Amino acid sequence: MTQPPSYRHPHRHEISQADQSESKATSLKSDQSITDMNTSGIPMSPVLPSKISASKPLTLGSLRIVPLTSNRKSRKKPVVKMGVRELDKATVELREVDAGGQVPVLYAENRTKHYVLFIEGDQLIGAKQNRICNSTVLLRPKSQIQIPVSCVEEGRWTHISRNFSSSKFHASPKLRRQIAKTKETTRQHTDGRQAHSASQSQVWQHIIGFASQAGVNSQTMAMEDVYQARDQQFHEQLRNEHTVELGSTINRDLSFACPKGSNGWILESPDGDISIDIFGTPKLCRWAWERIIRSAAIEATVYKKRVPAKSKPKFSLNNPKSIKKLLTSIQKSPLEKVIPVAAGVEQRFLNPNINGAYLTLDNRLVHLGLTV
Repeated sequence: MTQPPSYRHPHRHEISQADQSESKATSLKSDQSITDMNTSGIPMSPVLPSKISASKPLTLGSLRIVPLTSNRKSRKKPVVKMGVRELDKATVELREVDAGGQVPVLYAENRTKHYVLFIEGDQLIGAKQNRICNSTVLLRPKSQIQIPVSCVEEGRWTHISRNFSSSKFHASPKLRRQIAKTKETTRQHTDGRQAHSASQSQVWQHIIGFASQAGVNSQTMAMEDVYQARDQQFHEQLRNEHTVELGSTINRDLSFACPKGSNGWILESPDGDISIDIFGTPKLCRWAWERIIRSAAIEATVYKKRVPAKSKPKFSLNNPKSIKKLLTSIQKSPLEKVIPVAAGVEQRFLNPNINGAYLTLDNRLVHLGLTV
C-alpha cells in the first residue's frame, strides 16, 4: 500500500487544529443544548433504559447478533430522521468547511423541519477525502453547524465532489472502540473541553492494518476500498455457509430484515469483542441495521479467529445468563455529562470496561452506542 508520489500529507499540520475546530463546533449551540435537557430548561441527567430485553441470537458469517428491545423510546414527536438517508435525499448537506478544508471538521446543514441523526462511525464519501463521524450527532431542524470527524482516506486531499454522500459501509466495531477510547482520553486531558476529538494517527493505523489483514491494496488508503473489495467475497462465503437462528436456517443474505419491534442489538466478533447499539425507535434501528451489521460482519471475516478456550471473553452471547449480566452491568454503570455536538443531552459511561455514549432528547433515548 504505497501513497501516490505527489501526496505530501498537506493536512497533517492541520491535525493540531482539531482542538480549535471542535471547540468552535461544540460551542456554537452549547447554550441550546443545555435547554434541551427538558422542556422547562432545567438541567437533567436522563437515566438509562430500565428494561432491555434480548431476543434469540443470530449468526451471520462469523458475527453473532442478539436483537434488543428497550423502554424509554422516543415519542412520535419530535420526529428524528436518519442522517445518511437524508444525505441521499439532498435535504441535508455535508461539505468541507471552506475551499481549503480542515480534516477534523465538516460543515453540516439540515434543511428539514425534523431532527436528523448521524451515528458515530457513519462514513461520508467524497469532497476532499472520505470521513467518519467521531460522535453521534443530532442536528436541529433548519440548522447549520460544524461536526467533528476523522479521515478514513489518508492518501487523498483533493475535491472529487462538492458535497459528501452516504456509504453502505460503516466504521467497524474495532474502529469505533478505538475512537471512543481516544475521545475519552482527549476529554480527560483537556478537563472536558474537548469531548469529540479522536486520534487521527490511530484511525489511519487501524485502516492500514485492516487493509493488510484483508489483503486489499488501496492507492488512497481508503477504508471504503477495503469494504468494497471484501463485500463480494463475503456474499460468496455466505452462500456456502449455514447462517442459523438457534439451529433454524435463515436468509443468508446481508439484507435479511431487522427483527420486527427491535430497536437495537449486541454484536460479538470472533475475538470476543462486544458492541451495542440501541436506537430511539425501531424505525431508526431498521435504517441502521444493514449498514452497521454488514460492516461488522465483513470485519469479522477479516479477523475470524475465535478466542482460545483458555482466554474466553467475560460475556458470551451463547448464554442467556451472560447476556443478562452484560445488560445489567450497562444499566448500573455511572454516567457523566459532556457537551454534545448539537442537540440533545450526551452522557459518557464511567466504567473502565465500557466505552460509549448515551444521547437523549427531551429525556428520551435517541441513541446508545458502546463497546465492551
